[in-house]
Amino acid sequence: MAKLRKIIINASTVKISGGLYIALDLIEAFINHENAQVRIISPDIPSFRKFSTKAENVFVPPFFFNYLFRPLLDFFWLPKHIRRFDPDLVISLSNLPAVTRRFQVFFHDNAFMSIDNLNGLFLTGRARLIHQMRRLVFGMRLEYIDRIIVQTRLEAIKLKKKYLNCPPVIVIPPILPFHLSKRNLIRLDFGTTNPGFLRIGCLSRYFSHKNIDILYEAARLAAQRKLPVQFILTIQKKQGKSAVRLLRKIRLEDFDHRIVNTGKIARNKISQFVHSVDALILPSLCETFGLNSLEAWYHEKYYLISDRDFAHEVCENAALFFDPASPYDILKCVESILNKE
Repeated sequence: MAKLRKIIINASTVKISGGLYIALDLIEAFINHENAQVRIISPDIPSFRKFSTKAENVFVPPFFFNYLFRPLLDFFWLPKHIRRFDPDLVISLSNLPAVTRRFQVFFHDNAFMSIDNLNGLFLTGRARLIHQMRRLVFGMRLEYIDRIIVQTRLEAIKLKKKYLNCPPVIVIPPILPFHLSKRNLIRLDFGTTNPGFLRIGCLSRYFSHKNIDILYEAARLAAQRKLPVQFILTIQKKQGKSAVRLLRKIRLEDFDHRIVNTGKIARNKISQFVHSVDALILPSLCETFGLNSLEAWYHEKYYLISDRDFAHEVCENAALFFDPASPYDILKCVESILNKE
């Protein structure tokens, strides 16, 4: 009989977006392995609570997410729980690896760690400082990582180039997201839809590097040209002051419903959302992979994406590429779809 292996899954700071979905799917795979005893360290949110019947959950006290207390989480609280469990393997899914001498595999999906510089990513002063500090800390903690898992060959090259002390990097493409297995052919109601318009969904939270504001400019230009296209966003006010400003602009002028916002789409509705649009768009300035590409491919939808190296690595010739700084370039892609080119 195979020896029971003890595994700690460190998802201590994983709470939102694609990183959360990747973490949940990986955890699902590990906890169903009959020869593994799994302990999950995570925020106390419903997404992780559901694993309590199959694995042992340890929830991070909320005050540790304040940047003032983050060193206590990293250097005292988390290492203490790792030592107590005495694992054979630590799998880290957070932005930074755990401080431990146990064998640690780190799943890397933060493009800010490997990008050459942070210029041109529309970062505020505070966000820029946070990412600079994370990059510095990440480089210092590479000594605790035994293997890094990345999703593309390009990301492996970037990491090795940027960090001279980089541990071995293994390329493993992402598994098909679990939410895509739940096909729902009932179309979502986006509130206001214009009959005959091409509906292009941007399935993303608001982050400055996601560059979502460019779609407002594309909608303005589409109205001037009388192009039958509608951009559908999925952002919320609580995603920051810039998100609030964009939503306010949309309320004041939506260019005859050429740009609308549905708010956050629950994970069990993502497949339904993708089915309900004609295309997906990702105007992001940097990514390690971008799950939207899989969502568009699986549902056989057009995919419009920024003309960046990460996009070409993932999509090759299966997407429409545009300059993420140019609403004119976005509309060239729209026109090519409308003209069935």
